[in-house]
Parts: sequence; structure tokens; C-alpha cells
Amino acid sequence: MGGVVAVFLIALIAAIIVAVFAGSQDVASVVAIVRDLFIILLALQGMLIAITIIVLILQIAALINLLQNEISPIMKSLQETASTVKGTSEFLSENVTTPIIESTAWIAGARTFFREIRRFRRTDDKNASETDKTPAPEKPPATPEKKDSKPADSPAAKEVKERAASAIKSNPDTGKSDSDGKQSPQEKPDTQDQQTS
Repeated sequence: MGGVVAVFLIALIAAIIVAVFAGSQDVASVVAIVRDLFIILLALQGMLIAITIIVLILQIAALINLLQNEISPIMKSLQETASTVKGTSEFLSENVTTPIIESTAWIAGARTFFREIRRFRRTDDKNASETDKTPAPEKPPATPEKKDSKPADSPAAKEVKERAASAIKSNPDTGKSDSDGKQSPQEKPDTQDQQTS
């Protein structure tokens, strides 16, 4: 566009210069020549624009043809490939991955179950061995009973009564005698010692 304006300005300046220096007859012939040149230039420019528009239309038609005949099948192929990949991944997920995950979960659960069973058995074995090692609790000495053969005011009888009272104070459950009225075996040596003295 700028080139056309520049050519037009140069031609106008040239026509003014020729009109000033030449006669009227010459100016009319020069103006007619310049006019004819501009008409020819405009016709050439119009033909170039028409040719450019035709080429543009042909390129747009080629692009549409390319989109319809080549890219559309490529897009369909891509969609088919994507659906195939999706189906394959779903198949693998359902038939391979899920069973592997489930079997691994079952195995892990079984391992945990048996580990806890072993731990439980070990604790039972430890508790059983500890109860075997601990001594049985000793029976506390029973309180002596009065015998009719001893007098109530003898010094040995008083001593036995004092020991029994002190044993009862320290442990109240120890002041019981055996069910048949005999003294416990632990107290028999004490009473025998007292009887001999």
C-alpha cells in the first residue's frame, strides 16, 4: 500500500514539473500518459490480488481435503488405539492385577495370623515355665490347741500361746488348725521342744 502511494506521489510531482516547464498541449499529452500508466498499474494490481485470492482458495480447499481425508482417519485410528489401550488395561486390572493384589493380601493376612499364634504360644510357654519355677506357697503355721494333759498355767503353755498370738497378729489367716484337730506338721517340733523342756 505504501509503495502505491509513493509511486502516485512521484508521478504527481513529475506531472507538476512538466506542466510548469512545458506548454498546455504537452501537459495534456503527459497527463494522458500518466493516467494510462496508472490505469495499467491498477489493472496489474487487481490481477495480482485476484491471483492471490485464487491461490488462497485453492490452499483452503487443499487444507479441507487434508482434514477430511487424512487427519480424520488418523483421529479415528487414535480413538481406536485409545479404546484398545483402555480395554487392555481394564482386562489386565480385572484378570491379573486384582487377583495378584488379593492373593498378596491373603498371604500377608495369613502370615500375620500365624505370627500372632506363635507369639501367643510363646507367651503361654513362658507363663507355664514361670509357674513351674515359682515355689508353692507355704502353709502358715497353725495355732496350737490346748491339750487337756497340760495344765493351763504351765510356763510352756504360756509360751505357746504367746507365739500363736504373735503369729495371728502378723497373719490373721494362720491361726487355724487342721480339720481333724491335730496341729500342723510345722508346729509339732515346737510343741515337742516345749514338752521336753
